[in-house]
Amino acid sequence: MNLFDKITLHLKQHLAEPLSSLSDVLLALCAFYFYYRLQQKNQSASKNQDLWSPFFLFFGVSTFLGGIAHSILLREDNPKYDLVWISMQFFSGIAVYFAQIACIRSEINNSVLHKCLLRLARIQLILFIPLVFYFFHFLVVALNSAVGLIEICLIYSISTSKPKISRQLINGGFLISFLTVFVNIKKIHLTAWLNHNDLSHLIMLMSLILIYQGVKKSNQQFKSSHYE
Repeated sequence: MNLFDKITLHLKQHLAEPLSSLSDVLLALCAFYFYYRLQQKNQSASKNQDLWSPFFLFFGVSTFLGGIAHSILLREDNPKYDLVWISMQFFSGIAVYFAQIACIRSEINNSVLHKCLLRLARIQLILFIPLVFYFFHFLVVALNSAVGLIEICLIYSISTSKPKISRQLINGGFLISFLTVFVNIKKIHLTAWLNHNDLSHLIMLMSLILIYQGVKKSNQQFKSSHYE
């Protein structure tokens, strides 16, 4: 047994899924860092960059709670685990909502379509919150995320806004995130210690970096404020 295996075995005595927990925390730290960067006053950020800030913030909160959830050993009939799990999913839904809002407000210039899509996103969030608490099932979260991601990818695919590289990076980031669904369904693992959760977190990290780079490069103006 090598040193890494010894460390992993030791961690498993205290954490349910040590690598999944650590990779989730890494995701959270990256998301918080991106949020901080976009919030810096000395950064020449466009209004579009400010608009994406809440997405990174709530994504960070969700993945940090995910790190806690992966660390809990006792899960059956454990109110603490249930509280962390449902909180993680709640903030995940909030992050998806803010991603949709940022996409719609920055890319949709038609006032009628703009208002319609904003209302639909808000209705989706209003439906998601009670449903995830009622069913307490990941399927609700997966469906909510799928609807949001498909909408975002479609909008960025047909958008003609400038700069093009910004749209491509953001769209690419969200498209990559779809791979996590395949990884989780097929339970793909690369090694004995890198399971499907860990691999999904690595994919999500690449996705998050691409989205941040796209947002950072954006120099669009926040045109949709006139429609509110």
